[in-house]
Amino acid sequence: MHTTKPRIEPIKPPYPPDLQAVFDRIMPAGVPPLALFTTLATVPRVYDRFRAGSLLDRGPITLRHREIVIDQRNANVDIGMYL
Repeated sequence: MHTTKPRIEPIKPPYPPDLQAVFDRIMPAGVPPLALFTTLATVPRVYDRFRAGSLLDRGPITLRHREIVIDQRNANVDIGMYL
């Protein structure tokens, strides 16, 4: 697998308390946040708009379906799930 440096560096832990609280709600216990989330979180306005789409909140779709959407999106652009 070819690895390259990401164009936008994801934020690194420790995360701000408000962002850590969001990650704690959307990720299973003990699992670090996905690179997608930490990359989007580098710009709070972008991350807030992403979250406003409700894909990450418990509600309209199951966690399984959410993961399928993320996997399919990554497959469509030919990248791995974790960058």
